Amino acid sequence: MLSGFRDRVLPTEEAFSGAVRSISTLDRSEISYVYKYSERKMLKEGNTWVVRQTGLYHLYDRKRAVSVFVILNPSPDAKFKNYLEDILRDREVRSHMLANPALLHTMLISTHLSTWREYFEHHETRLLKADNQAACAALGEPLVNLETLKTVRSVETHLLPLEPVLKSLQKLLSEMKRFNSTLETAQVTEHSRAMVIPAALADFEKEAACYREHASYLIRRAQSIARSILDTLNLDSQTSTHCQSDNMFVLARAAQEDSVTIRVITLVTLFYLPFSFVATILGMNLFYFNINTRKITVSNEFWLYFVISIPLTALTLGCWKWKMWRHRMKHASTTEELISRVGLDVV
Repeated sequence: MLSGFRDRVLPTEEAFSGAVRSISTLDRSEISYVYKYSERKMLKEGNTWVVRQTGLYHLYDRKRAVSVFVILNPSPDAKFKNYLEDILRDREVRSHMLANPALLHTMLISTHLSTWREYFEHHETRLLKADNQAACAALGEPLVNLETLKTVRSVETHLLPLEPVLKSLQKLLSEMKRFNSTLETAQVTEHSRAMVIPAALADFEKEAACYREHASYLIRRAQSIARSILDTLNLDSQTSTHCQSDNMFVLARAAQEDSVTIRVITLVTLFYLPFSFVATILGMNLFYFNINTRKITVSNEFWLYFVISIPLTALTLGCWKWKMWRHRMKHASTTEELISRVGLDVV
């Protein structure tokens, strides 16, 4: 029992309740167990429900007719602790508990058992909201997103441990019946009083079975809603991908039309370029038309045209080559930096 109470950094053993330890001899009867239950936290936002546990050890000494109880509460202001302190102030209640030592077990179970219904209602409300959002999304309203899926998965995570917890509770109640029968056999209590405990435990067992079935239903419903939301998100993703494909097709078609236009302009330019070049050369003052001989005379300074044009062309080609070299070096350094970062991340 003590092993179930320790500090935890992560929410481990949520579905583990531990085995019920029950021993009966001629001199004494013992039972120890850990009882898990739901409890509301006083929070304004976030998850207001948690699953807590209380440990109880009961030793009955038959020779001295004395009961010893050890109760491990989850907090100093635990609900059962405060309830027990209040009722023990009543002398009549104390006499009933002394006459029937197993009464304390039923008090512990009854204090928290009904809170499971509120726990389920809280999480079912969250599921219904997510389900309504999925239904609206099917009608074209953009209400479903990853946060909706996260909410459903959170509810499913809180519900998954409850089936084994409630199954352990049913086993605990059955073991309590046997323990009460042991006390009755030892004539610790009168038969009329001892019969009240089995009746209450039977009712608790039926109620725990109902809660277990409801937990199983909510788990299946959460999984169904999660699949529906995933299908909706996948459909939205496919629709977005289809729209992107259409846009890429339009852009590719526009690029193709631009390419055709540029090709036509290039062909026209190549066709007229020789004529433009010849007209430019002949239009310079380096050529003269001799009226007497009716011939074209070339100026002696015609060599200046080549002396100026060739270096300018070489300078232009050199600037272009230098610019392309700088661009390649910059691209190579960026690529090496990205590769080094990816390598560090992998390591």
